[in-house]
Parts: sequence; C-alpha cells; structure tokens
Amino acid sequence: MQQKEEIEVQRNQVMSQKNIIEEQQTNILDSIHYACRIQEAILPQDETIEDLFHDNLFVLFKPRDIVSGDFYWLGKKGKKKIVVAADCTGHGVPGAFMSMLGTAFLNEIIGTSDESLTAGDILNKLRENIIVSLRQTGKSGEQKDGMDLALFMYNEENNTIDFAGANNPLIIIRELSTAPALEENDRIKLQEFENETTHIAYQLIQIQGDKMPIGIYSEQKSFESVCFQLLPNDSLYIFSDGYQDQFGGAKNKKFMVKRLKQLLVNNKLKPMAEQKSILDQELLAWIEEGKTEQVDDVLVIGFQCNTLA
Repeated sequence: MQQKEEIEVQRNQVMSQKNIIEEQQTNILDSIHYACRIQEAILPQDETIEDLFHDNLFVLFKPRDIVSGDFYWLGKKGKKKIVVAADCTGHGVPGAFMSMLGTAFLNEIIGTSDESLTAGDILNKLRENIIVSLRQTGKSGEQKDGMDLALFMYNEENNTIDFAGANNPLIIIRELSTAPALEENDRIKLQEFENETTHIAYQLIQIQGDKMPIGIYSEQKSFESVCFQLLPNDSLYIFSDGYQDQFGGAKNKKFMVKRLKQLLVNNKLKPMAEQKSILDQELLAWIEEGKTEQVDDVLVIGFQCNTLA
C-alpha cells in the first residue's frame, strides 16, 4: 500500500513538473510570437514597396524560425531609391535582435544625412554604430557579432546604381546581345548563362562586395562604393546565403549559388511577382525532395530596371 502511495506521489510530481515546463514553453513561445509581430511591423510593408517601386521589385523573406536574423530595408533619399538585404549573425532570437539594431541604425543614418550620401558611406556609418553599440574592441575571444549586407541606391534620373557590400554581392542580368563591352576587374565579374527554355544568352554581372562584415574586423578598411550604369530591362538581385545554402534535392546537397543564378536567368523575363512565387516554389520543392527542413533564414530581393514614377 505504501509503495503504491509513493508511486502516486512520484507520478504527481512528474505531472506537476511537466505542466510547469509546458507553461514555461508556452510563455517563451508567446514572447517570441510577440517579438515576431514587432519585427514584422518594423520591416517595410507591402504598401511601402508598392509606393516606391510599383511592381518592379519583389522581396522573398522566409525566416527559419519564428523571428529572423535576415532583414531588408527600403527607402528613398532625394531621387535615389535605396534597397538593403542583410544577414545578421545567427538566426532566431539572437539574429532578430541584431536585425532590429541594424534597422534602427539605417533609419537614423539615412534619415539624418544629406543627399550626397553614398552606399559606402552608409555601410561605414552602420559599422561604426554597430561596433560602438556592441562595445566591440577586437580582443581575442570576443564575440564577432555583426552582419553581411548588400545595398544599392538606384538613381532614376540617370539610371545608375551606387552599390556597396559587406561580403555580399549584387547580381545584374541582361541580354547578352544588347550588352556593351565590359572588362572584369577586382570588383566586377562576368559570366554567361543561357535560358534553358528560350535558349537566349544572358550576361550575368556580379559586383563584389568588400570582403569584410559590418562589425569589428582585423583587416578593417573603408567600404567602397561602385557606381554602375544600367540598361533598360536590367534585372538586379541581392540576397543572403540562406537560399543557396539550403540542403535538399535527390542527393540532399546544398542548392548552391550557380543553381540559383541559373534559376534567376531562366525566369528573368517574368514579372517580379511571378519570379518571387517561382523562387519560393523551387525552394520548397528542393527541401521536400531532400526530406529535410529549412536550415537558415532566406532573403532574396529582385528589382527590374524600368522607369519609375
């Protein structure tokens, strides 16, 4: 009888502990969901995208967890439209904290600067703010928090972009038959791709970002801007590494950036909204085929160079 009572007491203790743990998990999830609503409110809304870019721009944004370490920023300074795709250290809650810090600093930097501001200026100021706010010194063993980022400023008056990147590049896709002669250098790399359906040849121009993050770095130097002349119907893409690093497919391997570039070329002529849908469907199919799960936050931004009102 006593043994039965002891078992009952132990059972009740286990159930009580289980209920406490479940309540704690519920509270944590409720807090994260609330943080998600805050993050969603801070990110540019569909109305902002429509006002600034009409139907010439898409944002594919897929957090791995409830909140994301990837973030995007859209805005305007004078005649320049500004587009940012950023990938913060980590994902989930830690990454989300960094993303909100980055958003706040971009609001301040771009909002308080004059129209002479360049893409490189923005990244330099953002890095200064991140280093100061996180009290980074570069000492051995110190946490290297920060972000990789691609930013371009589109000048609709002369159809040029001003680009700067922290580890991340910008990709421009244009029809090869209309492409003027370009020479490669340490910042501009050229590739040729063929649309696998139409067999039209395209030139893929990759403008490299500087090989350093937004944050403390041992070989730190100023971020440099690259000004580039666009042609009508050029398509521009910036992204985090989440899409290309996704495991899946029949052999459960990474998607890889070459496959992503081919996918972008294959769909270059489609409307931006359709391109977004195709990218989303391809990623989901890749994950499903590999019987795996999303491994990182995913962010891809596409921009079609047409006349903006």
